[in-house]
Amino acid sequence: QHPIKKKLFITGIILLFLVFVVANIMVFFPTVIPPLSFKQLQELPIQQQPQQPAQQTVTQPSPTPISPPPQEPTTVPTGPGTKAYVVHQLSNEVWYMNLDEKTMLERIPVGGFPSYGFWDEDGLYISNTKDDAIDIIDTFRNEVTDTVPVGETPQGIAAIGGEIFVANTNDDTISVINKKTKEQELIKQIKHPTQMALNKKKDRLYVASAFSNRLSIVNPFIRNLVKNIEVGVTPEGVAIDESETFVVTTNKDSNDISMIPLKLGKESHRIPVGITPVYVAFGPDNGVVYVANKDANEVAVVSLNTVKVIKRIPIDAPTSITLIGENMYVTSYTKNKIFVIDTKRLKIIDDISVGLGPFSIVLKNTD
Repeated sequence: QHPIKKKLFITGIILLFLVFVVANIMVFFPTVIPPLSFKQLQELPIQQQPQQPAQQTVTQPSPTPISPPPQEPTTVPTGPGTKAYVVHQLSNEVWYMNLDEKTMLERIPVGGFPSYGFWDEDGLYISNTKDDAIDIIDTFRNEVTDTVPVGETPQGIAAIGGEIFVANTNDDTISVINKKTKEQELIKQIKHPTQMALNKKKDRLYVASAFSNRLSIVNPFIRNLVKNIEVGVTPEGVAIDESETFVVTTNKDSNDISMIPLKLGKESHRIPVGITPVYVAFGPDNGVVYVANKDANEVAVVSLNTVKVIKRIPIDAPTSITLIGENMYVTSYTKNKIFVIDTKRLKIIDDISVGLGPFSIVLKNTD
């Protein structure tokens, strides 16, 4: 009997050791792709999650919460006369262009090292990372009418009603600027905010929080941090699909993207894409995303159905991607060009020569 007991004891020790090893593997190497399919994720029921108000720091008295403005048209004309503003980081200027005719209509000097812009009916807003300020451009005269100091290294920018929201990356703040008075308040809840995406109702800002490796969801009207969602390492780019089912972040230092179904409320997939992904855009059918891998010198085409890269399109130092109809416009920082890609054939069909260091494109809706 003693040898049997000894064998049982040894077997038990081995089983306990195997359980310990497997548990540690699951902790340090979590499953990247859960078994849920793209279709299953779309059909998930909406989870009702409590929203806990977060502490906020205000530099000016908080205004009375405003109601979301009416939804604006999301379509952009694709025929002759499609207008856009191209932000040139190395020459400190914005070009107002006719993309169809590949012509520069006007050249607008702006502040130091401009990065991103946002257009609405009140004007064009450009974040100048070197000057720690934003420029407000009158789009009828195409000239800067005001420069507003903000926090350190402003990047992502958006406008909602009578206010402008600016992600101050190195200040860990978001500036909220009154368009008329230029008075500001600060949201101090996000570590290293970079790019931002705005939903159609304009009642949610999705912010890439680089230092905390999170996607932060903000209610812009009550300045409330609704939720933080864990993503990859150093998220920089962020995009929301047309149906507002998914948000995707580009994780610059883990070389992947995080896919977040909004009904699920957490990351469902983490997909390797390439070196230094900095920008992401959804395709027309929402089943595909395009990722600018800056240091890999390519645009990766990712199928959300197969959760894989299905195509790599060589482009030197891509920094931003803009979809207009069935064409994709990609800024090439080192080639001083905008490359035009047919999204059906996934091939470069044209290029547009621009100025020094084109960094991003801001569309102008013209009916």
